[in-house]
Amino acid sequence: MTFTQAIRELDLRHPISQRPLSSQELINFLKEDVVLAARRPGCWEASNMMQILLCHGFIEKKYY
Repeated sequence: MTFTQAIRELDLRHPISQRPLSSQELINFLKEDVVLAARRPGCWEASNMMQILLCHGFIEKKYY
């Protein structure tokens, strides 16, 4: 399965317009959440992204 196929299978939608989300739009949303993790670590998007980064081993627990 490709990334684009997975997005379609999960029926991911744009949070405002509710139209199907493109793979590039999803990447852009996730990139912004990584930026928020560095800039505003207390917001919900950042804390969720930090958990993902931690689970994948990209960061150590001491930074979270």
